[in-house]
Amino acid sequence: DYDPLKEVMRAIDEEGFVGVKLYPPMGFRAMDNDDDLCRLYPKTPTINRLLARLPGDPAPEDCSPKPRDGSRALSKRLDDAMGRLFDLCASRHACVIAHANNSNDANKDYGEFADPAFWLPVFEKWPRLHVCLAHFGSFNSRSAAAAPGTVLPESSWEWAFGRYLKDHPSAPVYMDISYLTEIFGKSPAKLDTYTATLRKWLAMFDPECRHLIFGTDWLMLGIDSSYPTYSSSVYNYFRNEISLDEASLLRLFAGNATTYLGLRKGEPSRMRLEAFYKRYGLPITRLPAFSI
Repeated sequence: DYDPLKEVMRAIDEEGFVGVKLYPPMGFRAMDNDDDLCRLYPKTPTINRLLARLPGDPAPEDCSPKPRDGSRALSKRLDDAMGRLFDLCASRHACVIAHANNSNDANKDYGEFADPAFWLPVFEKWPRLHVCLAHFGSFNSRSAAAAPGTVLPESSWEWAFGRYLKDHPSAPVYMDISYLTEIFGKSPAKLDTYTATLRKWLAMFDPECRHLIFGTDWLMLGIDSSYPTYSSSVYNYFRNEISLDEASLLRLFAGNATTYLGLRKGEPSRMRLEAFYKRYGLPITRLPAFSI
């Protein structure tokens, strides 16, 4: 049978890949899928085949509608598959990036699976795994980890991630700011409010800006009016409105990504890339030497 994990292993070990992209809004949590007792899996041909092969399991009485037979077993298999993937990436110092915005979901409410709250068990179990959660900066979705009675932005996904950072400031976990269109097209008053929220988040959770990474999400930006000046506008925003110093700006726009991806000389990802270049007769000089 086809084993996707072997394909991942080959890509990392032999084909120059530095990590894996995951998309939880397709229908899974990063971990603890089995905790979602009333999970309703869509009636697609693939899910139907998987459920047909799995033992039936009684749904909890308070689930309405009730999950189909095999759903709990499928959730356990999801957790097992995710665990094996994280074991593989951690053992090779390969990184993981995941969609972390409540958007582009494949089924009703599946966008909520991208909540950073569902990554907290991963951070705890694999403390050396490099993880980047993409699309920081909306501050508009309530996290499953939010304390009762809290409201946005303190109940947001960004705050859930931030609280983890505050307790684990040296953890190799990041959020990228790709497709940060929140800073475009706002009235001055609304932009001021947004800026105050972002400055508060940085002050509370990441004052030296060691866990945010610049990104573009270029394909999506291609259909947005901010596209032509996006990179320079984001840089100027963080320099002039957020008031990051030069060292923090360098980390945001280059250094944090270098650390996350493991691209400095002597690091495993860098060495695999060098071996890939050598295998295919490519000049090593095409790989930049990162000192930041």
